Amino acid sequence: MYGVPEARDEYDSYVGQVGHLLREGANQDDLVAYFAGLMPHIGSPVNPTRDRVAAEKVLEWFEESMRRLSLITTTVITPGEDTGP
Repeated sequence: MYGVPEARDEYDSYVGQVGHLLREGANQDDLVAYFAGLMPHIGSPVNPTRDRVAAEKVLEWFEESMRRLSLITTTVITPGEDTGP
C-alpha cells in the first residue's frame, strides 16, 4: 500500500500463486476469480470492475515479459559462432 511502509510486503504471499496461475495458462476470468476470492481475506470488498482491470494489467505484463524472454532466448549466440562485423 502506497505510503504505508509496514504494508510494503503485505501482498507478497499472493505473488507466487498468481505466477503459478499465469504459468498454467490462466486467462483473465481465472485471475478475476482468484482476485475476488482474495478480497474477503484481505478485508477488501469484491469489486469485479477493479479485479478485471487488475487481471488485464497482469496478463499484459506477463505476455510482454514472455515475449521479451523469447526474444532473448532466440538471440543467444553460440560460442564460436560468427556474429558478423
